[in-house]
Amino acid sequence: MSEYIDKLFLSGQEIPIQDSGAREQLEIQGTKLNNVLSALNDTTGAKLFTFVQKSYIKTGVSLGSAVDLSPKSNAAFEYAILDCQENDKVTITAYGQATNARLWAFLDANNKLLKAATGSQQETDLTIIAPPKTAKCVLNSYIGYTGVCYINGITKTVGDTIAEAVSAGNAEVEQNVKEWTSPLLRGLKKFDLPAEFQYVPRIDVYSDGNQFATNFAPENFKNSSGAVIYVDNSGNSGTAYDGSTPEKATSFSNALYIAADGDTIMILEDLSRDGGSANSAINKSVNIIGKSNDTTIFDGNFVQFSKVSGYDHVYSANRPLATGAIDVTNKNKLLKFVEAQSIAEVESAVGSVFISGNTVYVHPYSAASITNRKILVTVDYEKWLDVSNADAAADKNVYFENITLIGRYGGVHIDKPVAGYDLRVCFNHCAFRFCGHDAEGYNAVDVSGGDVLFYRCKVLDGGRDGINYHGAAASGTEIDCIAAGNGKGARNNTMNGSTCHLGARCLRINGKYYDNQGANVADVQEDTQSVNLGCIAFQPACDDGYSQNFSAQQSGATVWLYNCIGVGAEYDLYAAAGTTLYADKCAYDVKEARGTITDTNNRKVNSALLFGMVMNGD
Repeated sequence: MSEYIDKLFLSGQEIPIQDSGAREQLEIQGTKLNNVLSALNDTTGAKLFTFVQKSYIKTGVSLGSAVDLSPKSNAAFEYAILDCQENDKVTITAYGQATNARLWAFLDANNKLLKAATGSQQETDLTIIAPPKTAKCVLNSYIGYTGVCYINGITKTVGDTIAEAVSAGNAEVEQNVKEWTSPLLRGLKKFDLPAEFQYVPRIDVYSDGNQFATNFAPENFKNSSGAVIYVDNSGNSGTAYDGSTPEKATSFSNALYIAADGDTIMILEDLSRDGGSANSAINKSVNIIGKSNDTTIFDGNFVQFSKVSGYDHVYSANRPLATGAIDVTNKNKLLKFVEAQSIAEVESAVGSVFISGNTVYVHPYSAASITNRKILVTVDYEKWLDVSNADAAADKNVYFENITLIGRYGGVHIDKPVAGYDLRVCFNHCAFRFCGHDAEGYNAVDVSGGDVLFYRCKVLDGGRDGINYHGAAASGTEIDCIAAGNGKGARNNTMNGSTCHLGARCLRINGKYYDNQGANVADVQEDTQSVNLGCIAFQPACDDGYSQNFSAQQSGATVWLYNCIGVGAEYDLYAAAGTTLYADKCAYDVKEARGTITDTNNRKVNSALLFGMVMNGD
């Protein structure tokens, strides 16, 4: 093992390790580094945008008006400005807001607005041509969504442009064009997974030896085009509301009932149980797509709270089977109410909840009128969504896109009870918040059968494990995902961000796993296998022997790590007796080899230097 290093580099980009915000910087930088390859363009010779965090440039002005380039403070955003000229090609991977912090804007020499994005936009590799008289380009994005953004670039070798690169005399592309499959970054070649890894994922992986990309494309996972069934939160059903048009939108439950294999269920707005989004079983090959980037399904009810007589800060509402409450007024900053033991305790504690019988008592987070707050009361139901091929006895493919699920109890359960038939599920840009429950044994996302692919998904604040695969019939692929804050407050420190059990197999690519109450990534028991590529795991939410970043637990488990980073745990790499962990080109501080750890080309990183002596939470 080499000596400690003072600076941590990934592909030539330094991660700051000594300032007080190092943990936040690690996550932000990790997101950007992991998205470098997802841009899938050759940026040689390009001008790269450099983003400034926690501010934005107000570009929500009328055309022809001057844009003030002084930054406006806002912790949710980052911005970048580059000189630009007419006909420049600007390529953007970012997520802009609808009004003031617009995704992109072109300005003239006097900073007057020539052209700008309209509406909230989340884009990957969006290319825009600068209009006449352009002098500057301004980009705004929510922090955590920016990839590589640049102006021009010499050679693009993505998809259809491979042929252009060959005809332009690019010898390297010509030499490798037969080996490469779209999309690719020039210089990447197919990465071979370990021969012993007994899982064939539904995507190919490519690498330049340090970073990783895939050829994931939504069209390869969606069902063939069938009817579109529109859903809203009205709860309507019947022949007058058959979902055939947006004006005839039906309830989610009814849409599932009438859908046929190949159909698409288009959710037009946020849903709650009030609008018919009750527990649902899916055993059809359908697409379930949110119209907006964060179409939210609230697994609970919005009830009317009233002031409780004799108390200054306590409000109550009636809801049988209530389990808790979440303030969802700002979907980007959910506020869960902390459980109290009495009404008197609620009176004294902001953001607390007490449930007695069918009555829910809360002390709101905001001093503003509770009528201006959107408080979700979560309820004691099991799984909101149960995906399987039960009752079907056929191969099934289910595709989700732009869906955020917020609830408490069952989360999502994926199973394949019919032997001999395939169940394939894909979650594309989905999120799971406050799902699962410790006492009931529910994980946020529970996979006990079938093959599941997660692309750019987030599993946050779950009651137990974030993503749990268990059993030889279960397998999964996670690409550019985040699993954090899961299992907080659980009865023990065995809750993980992502975990495989009982012979399950998993491929994780460019994932970030942190602040989970147990090992951030844990693969457990006989015949369980995982391959982890370019993943970052840091600071578990416990300080005992379960404080682990990448862990092979219980005899017979095998874990492969390539170009991964593990810092801020009691053990960054952990191999229990009888397990095997392979680490190549990884950076970590402490390892514990009670089983076998084979490490090659690795770097030792001082966690204290990386995070500082005090590690602040998100």
